[in-house]
Amino acid sequence: MKYGILSLCFYFLLCSICLAQKKAGSISNDLKHFHDTHYEETVFVSTNSSFLLSGETLLFKVYCLNAADNTPSMLSTIAYVELIDANATSVLQAKIILNNGSGSGDLFLSSTLTSGNYTLIAYTNWMRNYSVQKFFKSELTIINPFRKSTAVNTKKQGLQITFFPEGGKLLNGINNTVVFSAVNEKMKGSNFTGKILDNSGSTVLEFSPSLAGKGRFTFTPEPGKEYKAVIIDSLQNVSFQPLPPAIDEGIAIHVEENESSFIIKLTSRSIGKSGKAKILVHHKSIPLLEKELQFNNEQGQLEIKKALLPPGISQITVFSEGNQVVDE
Repeated sequence: MKYGILSLCFYFLLCSICLAQKKAGSISNDLKHFHDTHYEETVFVSTNSSFLLSGETLLFKVYCLNAADNTPSMLSTIAYVELIDANATSVLQAKIILNNGSGSGDLFLSSTLTSGNYTLIAYTNWMRNYSVQKFFKSELTIINPFRKSTAVNTKKQGLQITFFPEGGKLLNGINNTVVFSAVNEKMKGSNFTGKILDNSGSTVLEFSPSLAGKGRFTFTPEPGKEYKAVIIDSLQNVSFQPLPPAIDEGIAIHVEENESSFIIKLTSRSIGKSGKAKILVHHKSIPLLEKELQFNNEQGQLEIKKALLPPGISQITVFSEGNQVVDE
């Protein structure tokens, strides 16, 4: 009797071990089956800018990845990209063909779009099986200079930004260097992103400060056009600032620097292709150098040794042959 009970217990123990082994083995199989049937993708989008104007084109590249190991996904061959406005309305859409997990596309920002903050989303059809929270999302700011909107905080007086054309004037048809300085309401240097627009609303260039709200850019004004800057600060405040008007006649000054000298390059549109000018270098009204400069095909150049200049700010004044100040 005791022997029978022990045999029965041994039998149940053996069955339990066998069932446990089978169950343990099925967990791995179930996990593999879950991975095979619950494949997840993730999408990432890189864009040419997060601050655009109506009339520009948003360029982007889509990357579709295996969410488990971030390798290119071969499951989806099409990605969907949409631009969503502040009212959660899809205003622009694009289908992007994916090759080896990536593809490129663009969205033209028409003049019908109002100024405001937009969200760029991207996903695949497979990703729609999961939460929309896993869709790619990126914030964009679009400014339409010709349409008002309350979607962004637009100020006539946002950042205080001042433009300083090298030589004091912008000259049409010449590549001018412009230095700028931007300060906030506490009169401290402030960072921002900006674009220069012409009077048709076309973007001429983009610029941003390199340090504490200060920087420089170069551009060539065209006769008959006016230019203004649109600025967006870190708080998404938008402001507009006109550039100094460009003139048709005058002298453009550009300064280059090497280890031992400053190279002063002048372009003349008033003295003539082969005229002359006088250059006076002075420091606190004390003359340091006076030299006559000969223009050749509207170009002239002067080298100033750094050893000649005392510490502090020195000035360069350009005079015509009649001793009239034409630039500084």
